[in-house]
Amino acid sequence: MSSHHVIRDEQEPPVFILSVDNNLTLIRQLLGWSPTVWVSEEYAEWVMSQNIKVDGVFAIDPSNYVPLDLQTGNYAVKKFDEGNMLGSLISVLEDKEFTGINIFCNKLVREKLLKSVFNQSLKIPISIFVEEEITVVSFKNYLKKWYPSGSRIHILSGELQSSNTEKQSEGFVVKEEGFIQIESESSPIIFTEF
Repeated sequence: MSSHHVIRDEQEPPVFILSVDNNLTLIRQLLGWSPTVWVSEEYAEWVMSQNIKVDGVFAIDPSNYVPLDLQTGNYAVKKFDEGNMLGSLISVLEDKEFTGINIFCNKLVREKLLKSVFNQSLKIPISIFVEEEITVVSFKNYLKKWYPSGSRIHILSGELQSSNTEKQSEGFVVKEEGFIQIESESSPIIFTEF
């Protein structure tokens, strides 16, 4: 293995699995570089049964959580505050310098997470995977991203600054492959790719 393949653990975005309504194939792709994996207690047994090594489990009441014996090596158990979901997720990152956060959940959990992003000031982007959609949250005031022709995006927070898109009922379609820009002066940039 050459030296440029060596990665510090915290460089690979952690994966938080709060629901398994998602495509297992996509979860496995993100696990290719063995990132940190945390899962909600209700899905922990299923995730471990898929031979996915879990680093931690979020439990509503950690004192009543019964550890599973489905994998070698111990895993941490941490309290999950449903009133501050994003805060619970961020609390396990400690002071490590990750490049992003990947969250798998359902639509209801996504809505709760999006309401809480306005109370955070992260330097790294969050990608929320729900079924075939990816919602991206960026805490910068400017974002530039390349898309292939025909890509569809829906802006939830921020202003699209691109002549390479066409407005449609569900958002915007990218006309020709290339970059699009989104800007926001005060709030996070939030958009969904679908």
